[in-house]
Amino acid sequence: MASIKFFLKAPQASKPTLIYMYFMIGNERFKLSTSRKILPENWDQEKQQARRRHTGYAELNIYLNTISVEAEKAFN
Repeated sequence: MASIKFFLKAPQASKPTLIYMYFMIGNERFKLSTSRKILPENWDQEKQQARRRHTGYAELNIYLNTISVEAEKAFN
């Protein structure tokens, strides 16, 4: 089973930074860019999603959920 998490490329940045998807399958780790950026202050690291104050947060969170589900389907 795949383990999937999202992290910011530069969590201390003052400008929007890329969101990366990390996933682990067995003993192998993979890191992929989601091609989406967000200001670190608008990112909830615990929930691994955009906060409500981010413009377009719902669409971004749906996108992240979708790619997470698709990655799990592909590797399980």
